[in-house]
Amino acid sequence: GRLMAKAFMDGYVVPLPLSPAFFALLRGDHLTAQHLLGPFSHMKDVQGSVVASLMNVLPELRRAEDDLEWPGVAGKSYSWTQGCTLEQFLDVGLDYADPITQTPLSDAASQTVSRHNLRQFLCDVETFWLGSGVRAQVSAFRSGFADVVSMDVLSAFTPAELTRLLCGDTLLDWDEALLDTIIQASGGFTDQCDTIRWLKEVLLEMDPAQRRQFLEFVTAVP
Repeated sequence: GRLMAKAFMDGYVVPLPLSPAFFALLRGDHLTAQHLLGPFSHMKDVQGSVVASLMNVLPELRRAEDDLEWPGVAGKSYSWTQGCTLEQFLDVGLDYADPITQTPLSDAASQTVSRHNLRQFLCDVETFWLGSGVRAQVSAFRSGFADVVSMDVLSAFTPAELTRLLCGDTLLDWDEALLDTIIQASGGFTDQCDTIRWLKEVLLEMDPAQRRQFLEFVTAVP
């Protein structure tokens, strides 16, 4: 927290993969499972993403209070069930634990997720991810940040804005026209020489991670 606050004061970013949800908790915002499914979700293509996708069925599970309505929910297939139904997906044997850290969420030593405890499992994961499982980390970060910068500063920005301000923008979008504008050839090179042309071609082929690494290399600033 202190490191990031000092970097913020000096106009630097700290390239840690902290999500908007983390900064929302830092601001004291109340989060629910729906925040794990939004456009700024950090739960895509990471360990635990399938369980995060399972949160989509929470509203339906809350409506399907009795067994009579369960077949309607269980018989559906979703993109994250890879073509099988929800009931078939549960037959795989999902452990009743945090899917990222494998921390047990139940006192039972070998309990698995079933149709009978799916709703409670998702509620327990939601609590662990947005409450008890991260409370100590958020509190420690807030305490360190407040040693340098008033926490009131955070309330002036949205969680997504804080992510960009403090951790940098993960999307580095440049095209050929922009590169023609910002790359100024000198030292015997010209805009038309092969070396500059090849540089632009390589820059355009880079993925977002490679673009960030390139900028950090040439500027020495994360």
